[in-house]
Amino acid sequence: MRIAAANSAALDLLGQITIPKKLEELEKLLQSRLLVKTAKKVLRRKLSAEIDLNISEPVSKSLKLSFYLYHNQPTADKKILVILRDLTETRRLEAIRRDFVANVSHELKTPITSIKGFAETLLSGSYQNQDDCKHFLEIILKQANRIQQIIEDLLSIARLEQGGSSAGSIKCASVNLHNFIKSIKDSMVRELEIAKVELEIKISKRLKVRANKSLLEQALVNLIENAIKYGGPEKTITIAVKEESERKMLRIKVIDQGIGIEQRHLPRLFERFYRVDAGRSRETGGTGLGLAIVKHIALVHGGAVEVESKIGKGSAFSILLPL
Repeated sequence: MRIAAANSAALDLLGQITIPKKLEELEKLLQSRLLVKTAKKVLRRKLSAEIDLNISEPVSKSLKLSFYLYHNQPTADKKILVILRDLTETRRLEAIRRDFVANVSHELKTPITSIKGFAETLLSGSYQNQDDCKHFLEIILKQANRIQQIIEDLLSIARLEQGGSSAGSIKCASVNLHNFIKSIKDSMVRELEIAKVELEIKISKRLKVRANKSLLEQALVNLIENAIKYGGPEKTITIAVKEESERKMLRIKVIDQGIGIEQRHLPRLFERFYRVDAGRSRETGGTGLGLAIVKHIALVHGGAVEVESKIGKGSAFSILLPL
């Protein structure tokens, strides 16, 4: 089947510089066996048809191809109009939604199952044993608190997403970072003592940034708590702040001396519910949403997040805010 013409948008979507003269040749280039088959079906049945086409080169894309009979001419002169639509972003968002629903269901299933199991055990007669009753109720309370924390974290992300991705969507004020971070350290002194961890602050007393204090505190507390959980006892957490004049950004870096994170995990660390070690995260009370919240807080300030890590040496999480 001969290809009469193709516009530049079609060439761009298909990743071709020029279009082949025959549909069979294009089919081979795109590694699809449906193009000719669908075109013939449209000619034979005089009906429109649609197919999905995934291409991997030069760039991975998901396309929707719609085939229409073009003009009501004699059979020998019939033509087909093919309209291409790029659904790559739509497919990506659909996958994110599916993963999100699956992850939320999984995260809630564990504590709900635990609550149900211990409640049934109590109802079957264990409530008569005071020690067992107290122990089971403590577990139920712990799991209920976990569900509450997951919901609160999800609501935090939802509120941040509704606010958009610019500093204009939140109330900001000038923040003296030295005093601000020192006050966070003071508020966490008990946690640091229990974990036997030192928190060192490296920052000029004059550095200031425009930020929402409540949100920035939430982000930094999340990063410090992670550093405490995964850094280990008798270690030092360092918070270092510096200006990056070329990027017009201020970098707030939280550095731990933990076991480090494999490079393959780094690109996905700020995704919702993504965990390097799921078992350990749940044991320490993590919801898998802390880093996602940190990312969204940076975004609503017009900033970004970054992470560096080396196995056996530790990790460094950065919040970048506009100067």
